[in-house]
Amino acid sequence: MDFATRHSNAGDLVADRSHPTVAATAPRTGRPAHGSASAAGRPRAAARCARVGIGSAIVSAGVALPATAAAQTLFDYFLPVPIINQLTSDGWGASNVQPRDQDNGLEDKTNKSWSYWDGRIIKAADGKSHLFASRWSQSAGHNGWFGSSCVHAVSDSNILGPYVDKGLCYDDANGQGHNVMASQLPDGRYFILVSETRRPAVIYTSTSLDGPWNKEGTITTEANGFNVDASSGGNLHSNTSMWVRSDGSILATSRDGVIMLSTNGILGPYKVQGTSVYDRSISYTPGGTPEDPCLWYSGGRYHMIYSYPLDRKAYHLASVDGIKDWKNEGLAYDATKPFIKYTDGTTNIWNKIERPQVYLEDGHVKYFSFAVIDVDKGNDGGNDSHSSKVIVVPFDGTKFDADTGVGGGDTGGTGGTGGTSGSGGTTIGGGTASGGTATGGTSVAGGRSGRGGGAGGRTATGGGSSTGGVEATGGSSAAGGAPPSGGSTVMGGTAPTTGGTTPGGGAGGSTGGVVTATGGTVSPSGGTASGGGTSATSVPGSTASGGVPASGGAAAPGGGTSAPDVDAGPNGTDASSDEAGCGCRVAAGRSNSLAVFGVLGLLALGLPRRRPRIVRTSPELERLASP
Repeated sequence: MDFATRHSNAGDLVADRSHPTVAATAPRTGRPAHGSASAAGRPRAAARCARVGIGSAIVSAGVALPATAAAQTLFDYFLPVPIINQLTSDGWGASNVQPRDQDNGLEDKTNKSWSYWDGRIIKAADGKSHLFASRWSQSAGHNGWFGSSCVHAVSDSNILGPYVDKGLCYDDANGQGHNVMASQLPDGRYFILVSETRRPAVIYTSTSLDGPWNKEGTITTEANGFNVDASSGGNLHSNTSMWVRSDGSILATSRDGVIMLSTNGILGPYKVQGTSVYDRSISYTPGGTPEDPCLWYSGGRYHMIYSYPLDRKAYHLASVDGIKDWKNEGLAYDATKPFIKYTDGTTNIWNKIERPQVYLEDGHVKYFSFAVIDVDKGNDGGNDSHSSKVIVVPFDGTKFDADTGVGGGDTGGTGGTGGTSGSGGTTIGGGTASGGTATGGTSVAGGRSGRGGGAGGRTATGGGSSTGGVEATGGSSAAGGAPPSGGSTVMGGTAPTTGGTTPGGGAGGSTGGVVTATGGTVSPSGGTASGGGTSATSVPGSTASGGVPASGGAAAPGGGTSAPDVDAGPNGTDASSDEAGCGCRVAAGRSNSLAVFGVLGLLALGLPRRRPRIVRTSPELERLASP
């Protein structure tokens, strides 16, 4: 039902309810409702109807709108794709992907050499974007992926692309690698993970995104008492995905959606935490078993996307601690729908959209990368007009986290370990240090406000605010100098962990507290908003008069606590404010004013019922009552 229809129907229902009340008064007068009395009643009836219409419209504006804005899933937060150079229909591909921007992502425009797949982005401190993917000879068709290699590509200035293939990442095993992903470790080193064609999964590390990459070893997995195949050739080593957490532990999953955790470094052992967390109630085409899980942390929760390849759909799961209670949050994306839309309105419908991976800035997903193919995989036979590539799609993660984020920025996990000294500073779980200890111990004053945010902000009390580095405990950017030379923003960095101490005094709104650059300790001054922050139960952008503590949090002095993990806006504004583009403005941010309209509407609806009683006390009724 559309807005206009809803208002019209609401007005009709209220008007129908008011008319019998007026009619019921006529018989009591002992006098027919006609003649001059009827004529005199018509203006009053019209006025009543007008008030009823206005009242119902106000009530609808104050009550109906918030309910309409609540039914969104992750699928609704993808944004139009900016055109880098031009859209063209001259390249390879079926008509469903024409015209398109061949400069977006990683593509062999000539379709003479390579088909590409996977694709994880890390942005370096110098502004260059590094993409790690797999490739194989296009002449082999799509099934050439069995012999794919791990490659490194770079875009000099635009994260959307174009990415230029720089060649193999390593010489080991002739560069063999598939299901490629990359991220950064707490000690500042980068790692590449390859699985599927390499079982057990293999880890390569480097101190530079440009390499050289050295083989760290293969990961080990343990069933940990669960009925899961933890052998080195099993599915725990296929489609493997990882997320580095703030205490250095590493959360992982794989093809079957089994959660694993390593507390002993990148090679494990990764101990199984339970059976598959996929939603078993979702039916899918036989043979199209779910796959390609992608993990990240934002908005106070861990997230996972996984797909059903034959159905061309993906779903979104979320969990507060990343270990248990994963809930189905609905559709993540649907490849049958034209959601890959350019800013000029042109759409592409790729036959397969797989291998989702995320790039985060300021603790929120800003881009998704996908591996795509224009036709069914079996129809890409090699040396034809079909192929695959990596695309990059913008995503409104700030709005997504503002709308869906929960609780404080930390679920009992420890803060980051701070920056360590080194050449140019080394990015650690909690943030970055600029060449070691910052003068006076750089810290963030007040920490970052969460959803409904407090007056924490991101103003550094010393040193500059880091734009890169690994995000501490839920994506909070630590201040304390610039990212290390060759450093990077690593897919949002690390996230809170289960157990340990709550940073920033354990305030519900702390996003990991304040990380100092001296020794990597957590400053107790962060996390809790120090001013008249908003109540955790109030809507984003509204000011609490006393504050209600956020779930698990402490009330800020003189006001409410910061609530879910939402970053400050680009100019220090809370991301849940109108200025920062909060997507819950209709459903929540404006609820105070809408509530006022609702009250006014109810008052307006009550007025028609009072008028008949006033008429009964008129001289006319007194004359009728006389002998």
